[in-house]
Amino acid sequence: KTVVPREGGHSDAFGSKSQIYEARGIIFKILVDNHGIFNGSDEYCAKSGGHAIRGSREYLKLCDYTNSRVIIPLQTVVDWFGFRILASAKLPLVSHTFDGSQMHEVNADLIMGTADRGQHVLNKNRDLDSEMGRIANELNLAKHYVKGESDLGARSMYSSVDLRGYENIDGNFCLLNFWRSFPSEHPSCTSHLPRSPR
Repeated sequence: KTVVPREGGHSDAFGSKSQIYEARGIIFKILVDNHGIFNGSDEYCAKSGGHAIRGSREYLKLCDYTNSRVIIPLQTVVDWFGFRILASAKLPLVSHTFDGSQMHEVNADLIMGTADRGQHVLNKNRDLDSEMGRIANELNLAKHYVKGESDLGARSMYSSVDLRGYENIDGNFCLLNFWRSFPSEHPSCTSHLPRSPR
């Protein structure tokens, strides 16, 4: 059976919409660098999939589902014929309501992070912000300020701006994009690695 590319949705750092597939509640992303985010290196893009797993695992350990409203997707990386594929459980970001005569689709609201590559940065919910502060304290991540390119002022964040937080119709918070969960090493500590041309 052939799985067709996912229709709609948003592209992300790992690739265009044509490289995102969905089957049986699992979203598959082929990790190749089509947009030059990793300087054209598919190897670095594949490594970012490993970072996504590491980040989601650490956040998952710290989210107590009996007391927390934060939902973290289960994720794994599959290496298949030279390609790396990030497989993630589909989160409840879209809900359907029925008003007696019509079915309506309700999308979750983006309340933290950026969806437009840093043009605008959001952090709109105090409950999610306090939960992220608790998690950041456990992970030794500092509060910092981020200003989007088109924003007038900076916003305080406890995580990478690429980590997206959504509030779904049930009032739960869903987190996505863990590939930059942890800060990179300082270049002076990693002189054995090639420097980015940017």
